[in-house]
Amino acid sequence: MALATPRLPLELLHHVVAQLHGDFPTLSSCSIASKLLLDAARRQLFCRIVLTLGPKPGTLRNFLLFIESTPLIARH
Repeated sequence: MALATPRLPLELLHHVVAQLHGDFPTLSSCSIASKLLLDAARRQLFCRIVLTLGPKPGTLRNFLLFIESTPLIARH
């Protein structure tokens, strides 16, 4: 299935997604809804990551495994 040509310029779509900063459910929906929006949504979803050490063992290890297994996310 071929990708549909966007009716709006891609830069405008990315600007709209950037305005959703902090709205995690909507950004997640954008990342699923369109490959054209995936990169912009990931940029907002993963722009800040806070790690806290707590009683759960392996949290940091699981995060590092996640980043290693998804290198496209690590660049954000």
